[in-house]
Amino acid sequence: MEVVSPLDRRVTRKGIDLRRTDLEADESVPWGTVRIASPLRMALDLALDRPLPDAVADLDAVLRKEKVDRGELAAYVAGRNERGIVAARRAVALVNPLAEVRPESRIRVHLVLAGLDPVPQFFGGAGLSAPRPDSHKVP
Repeated sequence: MEVVSPLDRRVTRKGIDLRRTDLEADESVPWGTVRIASPLRMALDLALDRPLPDAVADLDAVLRKEKVDRGELAAYVAGRNERGIVAARRAVALVNPLAEVRPESRIRVHLVLAGLDPVPQFFGGAGLSAPRPDSHKVP
């Protein structure tokens, strides 16, 4: 489990991946007796310090479920400067909520990195069908 903690707090528990950072008051929301990341903060945390294909896949899912707005997320990461933010900005630039599943998103990222311009959920015309690249596990 990953936990983001304010700089002034220390958390040491087995099985917890801790990242300490400055947290603004609006970056968490109440949940029962504790506070959890706001949807926008959660999206940022999904993009920081992760492989680009995984970050994009998770962000695609967040946008597909309409948990955050793409423009709002782009503005949010544009104004930040913590470790990993350059890669997070790259992930946000590649986000496309049309991707239906994580493997599809990951394949799209690899195609973009190879210089191609894939279009999620593009259909060739009436009656045409093509094998879905996301139907198999991607390494």
